[in-house]
Amino acid sequence: LTAMFLILGCVSYNANANNRIMAFFRPQPDPHPWSIMGYVGKTAKQKLAHLIRCNYTSAHETLISAELARTFYKTWWLKLQLAGNIATRIADKNVYPEASPIAEGDIYIMLRIISFPWNDYLYTTFAFGEGVSLANKSPFPGKKGVTAKNSKAFLNFLAFEFTFSLPSHPEWELVFRIHHRSAAKGTYAPQYYHAGSNNVGVGIRYCF
Repeated sequence: LTAMFLILGCVSYNANANNRIMAFFRPQPDPHPWSIMGYVGKTAKQKLAHLIRCNYTSAHETLISAELARTFYKTWWLKLQLAGNIATRIADKNVYPEASPIAEGDIYIMLRIISFPWNDYLYTTFAFGEGVSLANKSPFPGKKGVTAKNSKAFLNFLAFEFTFSLPSHPEWELVFRIHHRSAAKGTYAPQYYHAGSNNVGVGIRYCF
């Protein structure tokens, strides 16, 4: 009899644990599955690790982009989104006299955390994006050490962002993003290549 109660208790515990896990990942409808964003950023000289520690020096380049995204999975605490943007890079002619605007396109998956304890006062999300990036030419022509042979146009793409919005209007978001392109530790190009860039900027996103 004791063994039977132990078995029933284990079965009940496992069932409750499974229910909790299922609730944690149970899909929910997204009231605003689509979004568009306009973004402006400045390129930094620092590598990503230094930039995250708030060390920033301008590399004299501006990035302007437009993004379209679609949620394909949502729970009470996260979203998975497919996103893409088109961008143009404009270098300072006083620093890079040979530069002309560079066109860029990026496709990526965003993992977005949407549950924070203060969201009733300031709706906040944090997102990490991973994908690929293609530019029509390599950046920074004329920069010391950069040549067509040691720079790449097809690279890995990363994005890190915080968004903030009023709880009464969560469809409008103020976005702070790091827009990162790199060879991904030699995956896309040898590590000694002058590949990639880091941009820090702000954007406005509308969700619908």
